Amino acid sequence: MEDEFIVQQLSKEFENYGDILELLQKESHRGGVLVAGTMLDEYLYKLLKTFMINDAKKVKDLLEGGTNAPLGSFSSRILMSYCLGLISEDEYHDLDTIRKIRNVFAHRLLDASFKDEGVKQLCRNLKACDVVGEAHTLTNAVDRFTITVALLSGRIALRTLQTVRQQRQKAHPFTSLPPVML
Repeated sequence: MEDEFIVQQLSKEFENYGDILELLQKESHRGGVLVAGTMLDEYLYKLLKTFMINDAKKVKDLLEGGTNAPLGSFSSRILMSYCLGLISEDEYHDLDTIRKIRNVFAHRLLDASFKDEGVKQLCRNLKACDVVGEAHTLTNAVDRFTITVALLSGRIALRTLQTVRQQRQKAHPFTSLPPVML
């Protein structure tokens, strides 16, 4: 019963998925990249929060507070999600590549563009597009970026819903003996 409630709550949190993808299409390239990075960062936040023990204050201390929190940055959330087995190696690769693209658009104010050779190379290296039919036709950097963001965000949202049943439990306190581990 509790699982159903949690799934309903998470479903509500992800119901704006289509709206965000639509926003990506309407934004300038810079705006779209920044929105995509923020969306994926938020999805990883929800994935990690769902997986961690039910201790709101401690989890908040880990995940919130920007770069001062141990898992407050996009890069640390990507790495932790991978190290906990919550995302695949290919997903890790693509999320880290999107993070690099986001950083280019966030920090190079005048010359960030999908026409930039470095950005085009990063987009060529995105692996998610390779699973889409006729991937060889996806040579446009913007298309590769957008399709990868859509695939990753959908996979992470679904994985978050699946993770409800895998949430970590608090360890037994000193007042009781831990169960025998075989």
